Amino acid sequence: MESAGEDYWGFLDHKGKYSINTELLSKSEISPEEIAITRSFSYVIGPGRIAPDTETIACIKEALREHKDYGVISDYKRCQLTLIDSNGKEI
Repeated sequence: MESAGEDYWGFLDHKGKYSINTELLSKSEISPEEIAITRSFSYVIGPGRIAPDTETIACIKEALREHKDYGVISDYKRCQLTLIDSNGKEI
């Protein structure tokens, strides 16, 4: 069963095919212009899929930061985004 804060991305880029899962863990307002968001981050490696490298993860983080929380939180100018991997470590 999926939660309201869970999202699944499947995408291709010039390096290969990825399957990414993210789930909203926490969200808090730092100021009227800034929000802090923590999301879990995991990926599927399997037939035809590869693990994202550091550069690809940086692009994913920037996309999440740019869209804040998939467009839901458009009132904030800045977003402090933290991604947590399946081992509980910050990416």
